[in-house]
Amino acid sequence: MNVRALDFIQPMLEGLKPSILVLENTANLVNYAKNQQHFNRLLRNITTAQPGYSVSYKVVNMVDYGLPQPRKRLIIIAARYDKRTQSRTYLQY
Repeated sequence: MNVRALDFIQPMLEGLKPSILVLENTANLVNYAKNQQHFNRLLRNITTAQPGYSVSYKVVNMVDYGLPQPRKRLIIIAARYDKRTQSRTYLQY
């Protein structure tokens, strides 16, 4: 895993300001203690990016989504806070 790539998420969000961000990575990013600091840094980079994002994440088995073999992946979805409506989009999947 290239942990240096995690530091590019916040500048990308602040520069592009997408409404939705979807990231996919190995489940090991969240499942193993040695990777927990990197996962926490990634979440912090997303939630502190301006204009503000709410984050949902889940480990899913990709066989449940049509992949022909079992493969656990971490799916992260972030939604931008909308200052006009003063609301956050809460994602559920």
